[in-house]
Parts: sequence; C-alpha cells; structure tokens
Amino acid sequence: MRAGSRRRQGGLHVVQSAVSSTVRALERELDTHMFDRTTHRVALTPAGEAFVPAGRATATSSKRCPPTDHPGSNTTRRDGCPA
Repeated sequence: MRAGSRRRQGGLHVVQSAVSSTVRALERELDTHMFDRTTHRVALTPAGEAFVPAGRATATSSKRCPPTDHPGSNTTRRDGCPA
C-alpha cells in the first residue's frame, strides 16, 4: 500500500483490499463509479465528489455513536445514534 493511500484511509485500521472491496460493492449498488482508477493514480469522479459529504457525515456519526447490542434496530436515541 502506498503512503498516500494509507494517509487518505485515516484511522480505518483495515487492509486496503477490504476498503477496495467495500467501495466496489457500493459502486455496484449505486450503479456508478466513485473513482477513476489508472495504474498510477486514483481520482474521484463527479459522483464520488457528490458522495463525499454523506461519507464524512457517516464517518463522524460512527465515531460519535457507541456500538449497539441491537444491530439492525430501527430505533434511534435523541442524539441520532441507534438504540
């Protein structure tokens, strides 16, 4: 993994292949490409740029919310975290 990739992944603490697999699954689900990939670089597409605010909000929320004992619950607390 290149230093730039490692730096952009922040504190994910996951291997690059897991991040790539998750991004590709998201791209399939949304039927769009988030990145233009070449052998020498990776750049956000317009769809990827549009997704950045939602991705950042999700990352912030996941850091703020403690793990729940009830995965998949549709109930939320007053602070917006799953109950």
